[in-house]
Amino acid sequence: MSHSVNMTLTAPRLIRSADGTLQARMDGYLYEQVKLVRAFPFSIPDNFISLRTADNQEILLLRDLIGLDDNSRQLANEELQRRHIIPQIMRIISIFNQSSQWFWNVDTDCGPVVIIMDNLHENIHPIADGRWILTDAEGFRFELSNVAAMDDTSRLLWQKVN
Repeated sequence: MSHSVNMTLTAPRLIRSADGTLQARMDGYLYEQVKLVRAFPFSIPDNFISLRTADNQEILLLRDLIGLDDNSRQLANEELQRRHIIPQIMRIISIFNQSSQWFWNVDTDCGPVVIIMDNLHENIHPIADGRWILTDAEGFRFELSNVAAMDDTSRLLWQKVN
């Protein structure tokens, strides 16, 4: 189902389903498996929150969370906090392309992870000298920094894609 961005003033009501997924009810329609994504700039993290479907189609861009009811605001904050944790990439094990996706096998300070990206260069953003944010297909972010201090394999793989 294709969705256009909602420009109405109706605030969504966020609900946590029995299986733990976030849902949104708005204008009489239930959107199942929604996610919240902070938009740029990250310097104002409580503004411009994108409500998206599971297939990453934007439903609504919230200017802030103030217009949400208390329960929805609490669920939004929990979801954003969950997504706000930014694991640090400690080692790059492999990077490969399969079909139209890029797969990064990495070790982070939170454990091993496979980062899947739809577009390599559109999902790597410099944030300072020697620091980058990598965003996976689900909108989760990972920080890559101090590549010079990483092992030889990590440095070589980074040089090939950077």
